[in-house]
Amino acid sequence: MNKSDLALLIAKKITKGQSKIQSFNSYECIKSYFNVISLAESKQIALQYGIKISNDNYISE
Repeated sequence: MNKSDLALLIAKKITKGQSKIQSFNSYECIKSYFNVISLAESKQIALQYGIKISNDNYISE
């Protein structure tokens, strides 16, 4: 699991019900932010959105 994968999962989680362009814009924003922070920090943010990470795999709730 890399930071782009996590960004996509989080964007899907927080933009549920929004238009495709809004979802894409959110993904691009989150992905650019994740490029600045560490993978460990990205995983912590994912956990806050209910995305559990186990051995480089994810289980989304």
